[in-house]
Amino acid sequence: MKSKTIYLLIICASFMVTIIETTMCSNNPIVYKNLKVPSTIDLVKVGFGRGFLPDKYIEINGVVLERTIKFDVFLMGDGELFNTANIPFAFSSYHYTAPPGPRIELNNMTKLNDITNLRQWGRAERYRLPFKEGQPFILELVAAPHNTIIIYANDRRFATFSREDLSNISQLYIRGLHTIKINSLILCTKILPTTTPAKPPFLCPEPIGLYNLVRV
Repeated sequence: MKSKTIYLLIICASFMVTIIETTMCSNNPIVYKNLKVPSTIDLVKVGFGRGFLPDKYIEINGVVLERTIKFDVFLMGDGELFNTANIPFAFSSYHYTAPPGPRIELNNMTKLNDITNLRQWGRAERYRLPFKEGQPFILELVAAPHNTIIIYANDRRFATFSREDLSNISQLYIRGLHTIKINSLILCTKILPTTTPAKPPFLCPEPIGLYNLVRV
């Protein structure tokens, strides 16, 4: 004898799930308006503390000027730039086309790197350029566990960098004279991430319903 069982099967032809992440400062951030470049900020002195440790956050909001060549953002330890200070994190944005030769690899790209105690650059990590000349930009650095920095460019996750010990970071250096304009720099010691639910309610705009299926 054949048994009949009532089933309801919903088939969705297409759907999209989007998780929106935002980051806000849970305490009073340190804010610089119209920061001049080049600029070196003593993070310990201004109250940001030593180390780029989990939950710390840096946001640079500005404009890439026309005919920009290059700008840099360094997180450094104590000491003098390119002399005695370690640079565990270096973000370099190249906006020019180099002539043929050893530096051809720098054509219109972003490079992440570090400088060790031996005063030598490490292995460069190269990415497609996220910013465009003549347009606003937002660069966000989020400190994560295991000496990791999560980088966001224009509100999109851009890269992660995990190499050197970040516990001794004490300076932020930004340079790019006549190449970028910094509208605001935000230093946050405690971020408060907010997200939509990991599994948002299922939404199918055009479901296909099959009813009273027969199982043989």
